[in-house]
Amino acid sequence: MQVIGYIPLHYGAEYLESCIKSMADFVDKIIVIYAPNPSQGFNRGETCPETEKELRDIALGSSNKVNWCSLNFCTEGEHRNYIYQFTDGYDLVFTLDADEIVEPLDVEKAFRMACDNENRYIGISGFVHFWRSFNHICTDGYMPVRITNLKRSGQGQSDSTVSLRIYHFSCAQSEKIIRYKWGVSGHSPELRPGWIDYVLYGWTPENDMNLLHPVSLDIWGRAEPFDKNTLPDILKNHPNFNTKLI
Repeated sequence: MQVIGYIPLHYGAEYLESCIKSMADFVDKIIVIYAPNPSQGFNRGETCPETEKELRDIALGSSNKVNWCSLNFCTEGEHRNYIYQFTDGYDLVFTLDADEIVEPLDVEKAFRMACDNENRYIGISGFVHFWRSFNHICTDGYMPVRITNLKRSGQGQSDSTVSLRIYHFSCAQSEKIIRYKWGVSGHSPELRPGWIDYVLYGWTPENDMNLLHPVSLDIWGRAEPFDKNTLPDILKNHPNFNTKLI
């Protein structure tokens, strides 16, 4: 089984090294496709807080399996689909965003199940969304596609899923990235008014809040306590591991 790892990138220095190292032992090559300009259809004209050189140095220094590609895209779909320029001879594509770290104990079984699956697009059951630190999480039933079985044909997403813990730090990043992200995200028009200032940064463990999701009142309730000591060593060594509030 030949697996190519893929990271579509515009920003994400904070967890990029951990992301790459978490997949490196399980894939044959890692392609990082960097977009110098936002690729999700929204751009307020702000300069990205992270430079291409900064991100490239992190990526290439994290694993000798990394290959770097820099190209502008008109849409997120173009950005994500550009990986297929590199997939000849591979069985699976495994995609992670830069703020996602995979649980190594789950990977081999998930890849075997994906390779045997009759469907092309395979969702992930097991996302863990960290909230403001490594000590609290939110969970939901969404199962984003992160594995593509290149030996199968198919259109769109399927109902096929595999169990695989992916630790997601979208809501546990530096404030400069949070604010930049929500200016260029494809979900920017859906962002709840005041969510960044009054929900995300108004929350503390003592000031517990309900309805935490950035775009919906129906997806996340309250943040749940999480035992960070169960995390893989890659994350135990992360600078944010002991940060009370990120």
